[in-house]
Parts: sequence; C-alpha cells; structure tokens
Amino acid sequence: VTGVQTFALPIWKVTMAGFNSVDAGGPYRESIAMMCEDLQGSTLALLVPTPNQRQNVGRRRGAFLPNPSRRGDSFAAMYRFLGKMMGMAVRSGEFFPLYLAPLFWARLVRSPVTAGILAQSHHSNVTAMAQFAGIHYKEDDRNIVLDGAGKVLCEAAEFEEEYDIDFTFVGIDGQSYNLLPGGANRPVAVEDAALYADLVVEQCIREVDWAVDCIREGLTKVIPASMLRYLRWDQLETMVCGVPTVDVELLKAVCVFEGFTATDRTVQLFWEVMESLSQKDRDRKSTRLNSSHLAHL
Repeated sequence: VTGVQTFALPIWKVTMAGFNSVDAGGPYRESIAMMCEDLQGSTLALLVPTPNQRQNVGRRRGAFLPNPSRRGDSFAAMYRFLGKMMGMAVRSGEFFPLYLAPLFWARLVRSPVTAGILAQSHHSNVTAMAQFAGIHYKEDDRNIVLDGAGKVLCEAAEFEEEYDIDFTFVGIDGQSYNLLPGGANRPVAVEDAALYADLVVEQCIREVDWAVDCIREGLTKVIPASMLRYLRWDQLETMVCGVPTVDVELLKAVCVFEGFTATDRTVQLFWEVMESLSQKDRDRKSTRLNSSHLAHL
C-alpha cells in the first residue's frame, strides 16, 4: 500500500505442540488459518452465518457477518482486535482468510449498500421485500388488495389474517427486534406495506453496525482512517483476505514442495482433489494444507 509502512514477516513465531516444526512461514500461516477457523466457528460466535448460508440460496453462500448479539466491553475488545488483525493483513500482505459478506465490507468503508450488495447475504429478504413493497389497494375498489404486478392477492378484510405480520424483524442472530416502538403489537396493514419493506431492508443493513464500528476502530489503529475513504469495499476485501477464488493452474506454477517432487503420486492425487473441489472448498484447502498434511493424503 503506497505510503503505508509494511511489517516484516512473520509478525510472531509459532511452535506447534506435537510437531517438530521450524517456523519458516508455514506454522505462522497455519496459526492465522486456525484463528480464522475459530472466528467462523460456533464457540466464539463473533461471526455468524448469513441468511444465504443458512438457507442455501443466492450468492456467497459460505459467508459470515458479525453477530449483533455480541455486545458489551469484552466483545468490543474482541472486535477491535479483529480489526487490528485486518490492518496487519493490509500492511504485511499476509492474507487473513475470512469469508465475510459484501455487506460487512461496504459498511466498513462507509460505502452505499445497494440491493445487489445486500442480496449477497440477504437474498430472500431483498427478494421478498421488493415484492411486498408493491402491495396496494385496487384503485377503484379498496376492498381488493393487489400485488406490485396488479394481480389480486386477497380481500382487504382478510389481509392482516392472511399475512399475519407485525412490525418486528428476526435478525441474523435469531433474535426478534421491533422495527418501530411497540412494533410487536402493531399489525402491518395494506397501507404500511412499503414502510414495512423499507424498515426490514434498513434493519438488515444496520444490524451489524455496532460490531463493524468496533472493527473499524481497531483497523484504523493500524492503517490510516483516511485510506478507507479511497477504497471500494471489494478492494479492501482483497487487501485483507486475498482473491476469493483459487486458480489451480496458478497454484501449480508457484507451489514449492518440501519432501516431495512435482511428479510424486501423492502430489498428483492432491492436484486431482483440488481440481474436483468447489471454489469454497479450494479456498479452505489452500489456506490449511502444507507439506505435513500432504504426507497424510
């Protein structure tokens, strides 16, 4: 990064219990991969699966977002530390293999969140609210309710019973939140359809903001805050996490073997497995495998 001092690698030395390893970079990178695995695991729950991951729909189905339920001083410190680690990745060039949704990066650089960005974590919400916002009364008969395309949905008297929606929202942490004061006791009427849809989309965007602000605070302890003004969200994602796809042919070209040769049967089997994997699984393998793992293939 121009104008930003870089760190010498490795930033810390790693000795792995049970391994006779000399940290020439492999154990150091393994420690980072293990850190990211813990962050995206269920024990800490600092990061939770996006709705797309849970529902197996839309794009970025393996992505995570900060957990809105993790609040308080101790969790703020954890999120700030995560931000510092991201700053370390930017300065050192040693990528931090987290899989965070575009919504996170957009909020981190204060970029506008478009429907396309939000859909990469909240596909069902974006689709459903776009349709729900179009609900309206028939122009010449307020006893009939139409959808955005003008198709009859139901009679007006049956709408609240048919849809049974109030002004609450279930977040990515599984908790229910009021979209308006007393929202749990306020049914959504036909004339409220557009307002309800807007509030749901807004809550989808803003529910991660507390954690994002903590992470940004930590990040800007390591890199200048002014730098974030000039970055697109996807540029920062690449600087922290690297390119989200793994080119097997490029990996073959730059791979260095220790204790193996490129023609060994074990190595050939490894490449066959890599070529058969999805991009998500390739990324996981490429961050975790080193020569000690190859010996066990």
